[in-house]
Amino acid sequence: MKRILNYILYGIIILVSRLPFTLLYLFSDLLAFILSRIIAYRSEIVKQNIRKVFPQKTKNEHKQITKAFYTHFADVVLEGVKNFSISDKEAAQRFTIRNPELVFPYLEKGKTVICVTAHYGNWEGYALSAPLHLPNYIMCMFYKELSNSYLNNKALASRGRNGTELVALKDTYEYFEKNKSRAKCITLVADQSPSRHEKAIWVDFFGIETACLHGPEKYAKLYDCPVVYLDIQKKKRGFYEIEVNLIAENPNELEDGELTQRYFSKLEKVIQKKPEYWLWSHRRWKQTRNQ
Repeated sequence: MKRILNYILYGIIILVSRLPFTLLYLFSDLLAFILSRIIAYRSEIVKQNIRKVFPQKTKNEHKQITKAFYTHFADVVLEGVKNFSISDKEAAQRFTIRNPELVFPYLEKGKTVICVTAHYGNWEGYALSAPLHLPNYIMCMFYKELSNSYLNNKALASRGRNGTELVALKDTYEYFEKNKSRAKCITLVADQSPSRHEKAIWVDFFGIETACLHGPEKYAKLYDCPVVYLDIQKKKRGFYEIEVNLIAENPNELEDGELTQRYFSKLEKVIQKKPEYWLWSHRRWKQTRNQ
């Protein structure tokens, strides 16, 4: 029975993915309404996070950000489904990189570049489109495994069909160690709240003491990797552009925690400009220092 349900669900995903974008966004509008008004998907978390980050804004401004967030979140969900059947040509047109040449000197010297980004804009489209813009370089992205192994494998096949090496988070150290002699771009979506409190790096994020994942800084220093931030901006519905920003060229010259602080300071500036494109439904501040 589970296998049959998996086949049915995957069949629905493929059918929806073949819809033209104009029709897809009609479904996205409906999904946004359902998420925000019918089932109130994580609505209290969204509202609490927005109030915490923007205490100076009015209630009306909070409502506007909340509404825009659900619209964008629904777009990201449906665009993720669309990626199962989108052509490479259209993927490259809809997800571009403004200044990829910033990482070329490091890669050509045989160095690995760690690319940190966040649950902002459309992080799903990057794995599919990045190799189309950087065909001469190895691209790697870490992911969190889905509980449904069938759908997990189908998602990996879709995301990695253009050559991105997809690695489970649990295998992070093994991948770095095994591939330390290969020049590559390794992308980490690292704005989640860490599960292991004792390893967290604490930074100032929107004036709030925030626990952060230690991985990007740990591996940057361990393998002497330059670090860049991938600023994924939504230019219009269905179209995104990445701007590459240097965070640290020589991470071992920085004090402990400084690299992570630079990363979150950059993310903070990005969110301040267009807050609706961040994933407000995360439990971002569930940990405190005294835990």
